[in-house]
Amino acid sequence: MKRSMRWMAGVIGGVMASQAAAQTTVVTFANGTEGWEGPQGPGGATVIEPTGGNPAERFRTVFNNFGIEFRTDSNQAFLGDYSRFESVTLAFDVKVDRVEFFGQQVSRPLLIDLRSLNPEGSNYPWNSVYYVVGTVDSRIDIAWVTHTVTIADTLSATLPTGWRGYGDEDPVTFEPRLPPGVTFADVLSRVDVVAISTLEPGFFFGFTDFDVSVDNITVSGVPRETSCGPADIGGVGGVEGADGALDNNDFVVFIDWFFLPDPRADRGSVGGIPGADGAFDNNDFVVFIDQFFAGC
Repeated sequence: MKRSMRWMAGVIGGVMASQAAAQTTVVTFANGTEGWEGPQGPGGATVIEPTGGNPAERFRTVFNNFGIEFRTDSNQAFLGDYSRFESVTLAFDVKVDRVEFFGQQVSRPLLIDLRSLNPEGSNYPWNSVYYVVGTVDSRIDIAWVTHTVTIADTLSATLPTGWRGYGDEDPVTFEPRLPPGVTFADVLSRVDVVAISTLEPGFFFGFTDFDVSVDNITVSGVPRETSCGPADIGGVGGVEGADGALDNNDFVVFIDWFFLPDPRADRGSVGGIPGADGAFDNNDFVVFIDQFFAGC
């Protein structure tokens, strides 16, 4: 019995590791675009090139327009309700080979833009929050540069330092802003599009020649802790970890701990009194069941 339980614990540990890794997604373009798009049309094209990336493939656009953006509205790892995470970090690598305006090297802003699409008929196509991470400038960015921004609190109602909003216009300054009543957290609760863009709201640029590549587009979320007390020890499939529910998954994990044995199962002493006593017996079951039925 102990041997089989140890084996089961090893399997559970492997599942846990894969779930933790799944909280970070990196698009390297080794497996195609994975839902990411770049500019296409009369101004040029965006393609995956097998070399020149950081370190291998890269997503390269050679385009003439007011600005460029790389975006996804289908890669679910980057979309959805960000409030399921305590914090979220977005990162990407960029290499600038050319940004020219009538033959002159110029600089353009570079931002990460999180958009929540508005229904048809709205004055603006989306509400968004965006962060200017730097610039694209071939005079400076001659090698690959990594840009990173972290949202420390996905439930923040106010815009964190450096973040700006879009979806309305200030009637006095005419600067873009979030619509009245729409918060930072509101946008994060439904992210429909993530864009890496040179098109900063409130600014207008003339037709510019771009030769810009991106690689290693990354989203990493720290799961929000949920708990229903000391008996909330198992998630779906009997994987260790609180999931905000008390069900059979918690019993599966407790039984595994008991037969290993694992000190975390040593919960009860003589008479079912809470407290470790160095033994694994019915007293531990009594205390665990009491904790279970105490509820959330």
